[in-house]
Order: sequence, then structure tokens, then C-alpha cells
Amino acid sequence: MNTKQNYKWTKMTMGVCYYPEHWDWKLWAQDLDRMLDAGITVVRIAEFAWNKIEPEEGMFTFDFFDSFLDLCSDKGMKVIFGTPTATPPAWLTEKYPEVLNASKDGTLYRHGGRRHYNYNSPVYQKFCARIVEKEAMHYGTHPAIIGTATGTAYLVGNAECGAWSRFHFFFPLANLYCRNGNLLARNSGL
Repeated sequence: MNTKQNYKWTKMTMGVCYYPEHWDWKLWAQDLDRMLDAGITVVRIAEFAWNKIEPEEGMFTFDFFDSFLDLCSDKGMKVIFGTPTATPPAWLTEKYPEVLNASKDGTLYRHGGRRHYNYNSPVYQKFCARIVEKEAMHYGTHPAIIGTATGTAYLVGNAECGAWSRFHFFFPLANLYCRNGNLLARNSGL
């Protein structure tokens, strides 16, 4: 499906990363107000919050980000909603150790380090596709959301599998998420 971007950029826009999962919800409104007062009109969220959306395998909960997105709508803050695949939850890496990355000597990385997962793992890919699809189906029409982010730091710590991952994992995942097979056209509004 070829759809136009739902948000039109009319001027230079300032945005920041914001992690509502790290702050008491009582601070969110004040934080957003301070950002807006400083001329910041866009926040990028959720790329490190898989556990907030799927705290247990197969159990999806959207209340946390529903609340934050509704507040953003009320305040007039726009949101770029990230895919949370940069931080698989502990239940995933503990139950499915084959999703863990390994050092050159074969020692598995453990949960909690940067890029501790293996892009090439079919199990990791399956869970990533599922969380992204659930997220897109639930949040895709929220009026505060103006875009998506599928990743922010490719190849950090995983250079050995980077090319394979880009062509066999990232592009199909981006196609699934954007639903039109053309991520650049989606992001540029073409």
C-alpha cells in the first residue's frame, strides 16, 4: 500500500530523545512543557522499551505509552515512535539464548550490555517482527505520532554481522513496519 505521510513539515523542527519509562509519570507534563518552551516540538521515544510493551512472552500491554502519547497530544508535542528492538527483554534472552550475540571466541554476551543480541538469529527476527507489528497495529493511527525510527546506531558492537543484517533483517522489517516497501518515500512524504 502506498500511502502519504500523515504529517507535513512546515518549518525547521527541533526534537530530542525522551525516555518516559525512566521518569515518574508525574514529571511528564512538566518535562514536555519545558521542551515546548525551549522550542522543542518533537520527541523520539520507545526504542529501548520492549519490556514496557511485552513484559512477558506473548503478553502485550499498551497502557504505558497510551498515557504518554495522549499527554503529548494534549500538549501539542509530536512523536517519533521507535521500534523497541534495540533492547530485547530479559525474558527473551534468558528463554532463548540463541538470540544472544557472541564474541569472536564464541563466548555469549549476556543480557544488559549494548547490542547483546544477534541480528542473524531467526528467533530474534521472529520476535522483532512480532513486537513491531503489534506496536504498529496499536499505535499506527495515534494523532501524536508523525513518524517511526527503526534504529539509531547500526553496527555498534556487531560489525561482523552488519551487512547480512541490513539486507536480510532490517530492510524486510522496515517494509513490514511501513507497509509500503519504501521507507525513504514514507519518511520524505513522497
